[in-house]
Amino acid sequence: MTIPTSMLNKVPDITFKSGPDAEAVLEELKTYIKVYGRATVAEYRMFANLPVIFADYKRGWTDLEEARIIYSKGEFMLDMPLAEKIL
Repeated sequence: MTIPTSMLNKVPDITFKSGPDAEAVLEELKTYIKVYGRATVAEYRMFANLPVIFADYKRGWTDLEEARIIYSKGEFMLDMPLAEKIL
């Protein structure tokens, strides 16, 4: 069975207790992209205080203008674009 590429590039949702917490992580990622030209899933998870696995360093983004904070069921989440392979 082959897993569709879109599923491999989908980043699992991370929930936040508040909108400002989600906004802070998104802003850190955008700043990281401005400085380094990219942000990996590893940075995303680190900024959200979650554990990182090696594979998280292989995928990420060079642009997060499409990322949005959404509110659902009492929690805030970042609606992230699909992560791309980072070389």
